[in-house]
Amino acid sequence: MTKNKYLEKCRAFMARANRLFNLGFRSEASYYQMEAKNYAASEFKPFNTTEIEIDIAIEMETLMIAPRGHLGFSVIGNKDARTTWLQWRWSLPREIEARKQRIFKLGHILETEVINILRLSGTTILEIDPVTQTQWQFTPDGFGGHFGGSMDGAIQGLAETPDWAVLEVKGLKEQAWKLLKKEGLKNFSPAYWGQCQCYIAASGMAIAFFIAYNKNTSEIYTEIVHTEAYAWAGYLSRAENLITREDAPPSAFPSRDYFEIKRYKNKEYQAVYWGEQLPPKAHCRNCLKGCPILEGSGGKWACKRSGEVLPIARQWEGCKHHLWLTSFIQASVINISDDSVEYNMNGKSFHNSSEPLSDPKKQLYTSNELIAYSQGGWILFDDDNVKRLQDEFNARILPTTQTVNTERSR
Repeated sequence: MTKNKYLEKCRAFMARANRLFNLGFRSEASYYQMEAKNYAASEFKPFNTTEIEIDIAIEMETLMIAPRGHLGFSVIGNKDARTTWLQWRWSLPREIEARKQRIFKLGHILETEVINILRLSGTTILEIDPVTQTQWQFTPDGFGGHFGGSMDGAIQGLAETPDWAVLEVKGLKEQAWKLLKKEGLKNFSPAYWGQCQCYIAASGMAIAFFIAYNKNTSEIYTEIVHTEAYAWAGYLSRAENLITREDAPPSAFPSRDYFEIKRYKNKEYQAVYWGEQLPPKAHCRNCLKGCPILEGSGGKWACKRSGEVLPIARQWEGCKHHLWLTSFIQASVINISDDSVEYNMNGKSFHNSSEPLSDPKKQLYTSNELIAYSQGGWILFDDDNVKRLQDEFNARILPTTQTVNTERSR
């Protein structure tokens, strides 16, 4: 067996751990983590098992951390508002691959190196806000702390201007770096350009100094970004819309074959993005009863069912009373009650109900059961064998990871 085949086997165990964790089965997720480690130890003799151990440790660390809580300056300029809203609602499949996590962390290391060489050139850089004595952070009023960003720093002493400027640092692979140099920042990345506009407006500085480090050749590209009239007002309006709306905006991609999503995203991501499949995890951010609190600060969320204010960890964990935001289910809404939502899909009536009320024989399904149906393309809704099993044995349709775990525990 080749090294890549061994890696695929270990990652298959990790994929099961990922799905179980998303469903709230942390102990079962730990089981598959151990399976991956045991497989590496027993079967991966010809190769370096430390490589597998490193990848597993990074991926499990990523799984255990809840996504970012706020809508960031870094994404508000994204040309596709649908992606931004789904990310804000934590409803796209997470990217946990260890290699990509290392690339992300390398960006922070490069940021430090770029700041060092800028200081070497004679500039003054403040990475800490002298007023708060913490990293530069901005949260505009009126959003309850749900919209904001953390600036890389402020820089003075540039050859282009004597004034203080926003400092924004990025590390790019060579192909992207060359495209940036050819097209300029605004055309290359509306998201990066929008991030600079937000920091300019929020900080009160006149310009931003953008510097990109080529991770292949160590070349650098710099650009002065000037404020643009109405850009900040537009981003504030977009943020308000994304934070308050309960349905995904239309896609900016002209078709499903558009390269940015078809080439660079896996089938699960594409299915969730287009609404053909439910998100892989049910939690407070995609629950009908969860809502952002727009008053005050701190980016708080509340549960309309219990009246509780929900910390980040609790939002990510969810609860047994979860009901999908109706926009996630491609069916007509018939009725909404405190613990159930009735739908009609192609002439079939069913309910998304809280766990204590669920009963497949009465078409009362929990949110996790609906995840499983959606993963199968909803065809099991009309399967006679499934109906027979539900009637005779009170059977339930669950994602394959739960089924595998049930077999293991017998």
